[in-house]
Amino acid sequence: LLNAGLLRILDAGREYEFVLPVRAGDTLAWYAKFADVQERVGRSGRMVFVTMEITYINQRGDLVARTRQTFIAR
Repeated sequence: LLNAGLLRILDAGREYEFVLPVRAGDTLAWYAKFADVQERVGRSGRMVFVTMEITYINQRGDLVARTRQTFIAR
């Protein structure tokens, strides 16, 4: 985002989805991906909305949780 000239980044919020409990001794892994990117032009100029999705799995490969986080870059 910085290389694209979008110098200001605002955390626009995040959503959590908990699927299974995490227990002592569990080993977690996470995977992140860009879920959505949208550009909007308003009175204050160009804004880019970037949504990332992070998936957490346990040592058995079971989905434990998912997070969706949105950033606004200007």
